[in-house]
Amino acid sequence: MRSNGFTLVELLIVIAILAILILMGFLGVRSYTAKAYNITAKHDLQSFVKAQEIYLADKGRYLGTQGDYLKGGSSAGTLNREELKYSPSSGVRIDIISGDGASPDGPPAFRAEATHDMASLVYVYNFSTHEYTERGK
Repeated sequence: MRSNGFTLVELLIVIAILAILILMGFLGVRSYTAKAYNITAKHDLQSFVKAQEIYLADKGRYLGTQGDYLKGGSSAGTLNREELKYSPSSGVRIDIISGDGASPDGPPAFRAEATHDMASLVYVYNFSTHEYTERGK
């Protein structure tokens, strides 16, 4: 007698294949999401540098000193957004990690970094050498 149903083994194989496909899709989306947050953080740091250069042209110095920061999506931060005329994207945090805007060449050199909680990289800009670098979290 022949039945028209599926055996338990056949059903388990189908479920296992579906689980593998779902896992691969989830990991792929997660990877692309992290890359998108990396790009956002890098772009925001570049925009922050441009805002600082405009501030330098107007005031004769950069705004901020070590420990100052801006956090996008809220009014958090010790840097004055209105004075700088810049606000980062939601979730992006920009920190002044060394130096003083009044003497950007240092010592230590005036440097800022940007990242997002969901990003896999941190981007750093050195105002004295005008170089961008990146490092893993």
